[in-house]
Amino acid sequence: RLVASSDPSWVRHIDGYESVATHLFNPHPVTGDVYPPYNKPGSLGEWLAALPPNEETLLLIDPDCVFIRAIETELADGRPIGEEVLYMDPAGPHGAPVTKRHCRKHKKRVQPLGIPVFIKPADLLSLCPRWYEVTCQIREDEATREVAGWVSEMWGYVIAAAELGLHHELGHNACVQFDEHLGRPLINYCYQTENTAKTWRWSKRDYKPWTKPDPAPDDVPVAGKYLHSLVEEVAAREMHRCLE
Repeated sequence: RLVASSDPSWVRHIDGYESVATHLFNPHPVTGDVYPPYNKPGSLGEWLAALPPNEETLLLIDPDCVFIRAIETELADGRPIGEEVLYMDPAGPHGAPVTKRHCRKHKKRVQPLGIPVFIKPADLLSLCPRWYEVTCQIREDEATREVAGWVSEMWGYVIAAAELGLHHELGHNACVQFDEHLGRPLINYCYQTENTAKTWRWSKRDYKPWTKPDPAPDDVPVAGKYLHSLVEEVAAREMHRCLE
């Protein structure tokens, strides 16, 4: 796990994780723009340049992911694998202006994808500088800052990949909360969990760790209900630990 920090001395003391400290890239050092995802391309690039990993393949995920089971995949150089993300349509109302204004070449190669991403370390290292640069440009441009919003960094990634000729195969590795199956090895809880009657909801955006969540009704989709059971399990464990 990479941890961007102004004080790297505390990072090695995080329990249960192999953690590496990097410099802070948020807020932006010149503009002062506060946007935590600057840390993603910045920290990855710094880590790969300073401490190249021994692993042949890297799996990029975000904190809003949980594993259902292990993932195994074969990957060729220059052929990363990403997950199709419907809201990342480069021809859509949000994607079209971003792609038009900030993709320097190969605009038609921009793909609608996101995490989880399987990629070779050398490919990721080549991508990180332009990924960070495009993210900064999107945030500095008044015409795209608002339409790209929180996912400016995701647009930075797919534009940088298109320009560098890193075409991604589309994988099937992540469920989301409204899926009625657990047929993929990850859950990416980027949406809110709702029941079909829309009378109950749970969202990462307003959940306070590790409070006991309200029980999920029976009409919550399979993936959302499984995720909620994990939240309940961890919350109970953390509350018990606090009482010890």
